[in-house]
Amino acid sequence: MQTARQIDKDPIEQTQKLNVLKIQRTCVHDGPGIRTTIFFQGCGLRCVWCQNPEALSLKPMPSPAVHYAIADVLEVVLRDKDYYLKTGGGVTLSGGEPLLQDPESLTHLLKKLKDEKIHIAVETSLHVPWENISKTAPYIDLFLVDLKVVGDEALHRKCTKQDSRLIHDNIRKLLASKANIKFRMVMVPEYNDHEQHIKATADFLKSVNHKSIELLKYHNMYEDKAKRLGLVRESLNISPEQSLTAVKKAVELLKPLDIYAECEDLGNFRSK
Repeated sequence: MQTARQIDKDPIEQTQKLNVLKIQRTCVHDGPGIRTTIFFQGCGLRCVWCQNPEALSLKPMPSPAVHYAIADVLEVVLRDKDYYLKTGGGVTLSGGEPLLQDPESLTHLLKKLKDEKIHIAVETSLHVPWENISKTAPYIDLFLVDLKVVGDEALHRKCTKQDSRLIHDNIRKLLASKANIKFRMVMVPEYNDHEQHIKATADFLKSVNHKSIELLKYHNMYEDKAKRLGLVRESLNISPEQSLTAVKKAVELLKPLDIYAECEDLGNFRSK
């Protein structure tokens, strides 16, 4: 394992801050290889099934969120540089919505990581200003784009408190720029798992010439977390069995629609 990086006397690294909830090392589900995932504070959506409710506000809540200097973030993530290079891993930005961070500060961090030849992925809904995306995109190797609800604007607003127009506009712009995008969707029983929503998702993917998606199983671990933090979150009362059934149903519906559906919860089963 690489020793901690010697911090350069770069005033930007020392003074510019990023709103970080936590930094988690040795992750294996947030992109290829062994990775370090940086969870940022702040999100423009309010998904009823959000797994990180403590990360929603741009202002740190009663939680571990702190303002990290860029130098401090680099010191942590570069400890495992050798692992990244050996496994094809790297660093993943998550949250919250990482692309809501100050674009100048975030871009500076990304430039420094690319100087170290580190693969960068970002988990995002793309519900952010295009300027935030365009400034950071040249340094991002993989966009993990989380779709919420497709084909039903009223339901999208009900589930996220926002419409999907900005998201879809940004997806099209990003694809036009030849960015590497992997679409994902958490299948939430009785919310986005109805047949018309699955078919609408397939139609949307085809419309942007992208015929694959990763399906994720819903889980309710966030409910205990919300209680510990004193956050009011309504339970969706969804059992693990219902969650697994929703994923299986979506996979079966996508089979005849010419969409490759991948789901790790089903043993990396693909629909075609």
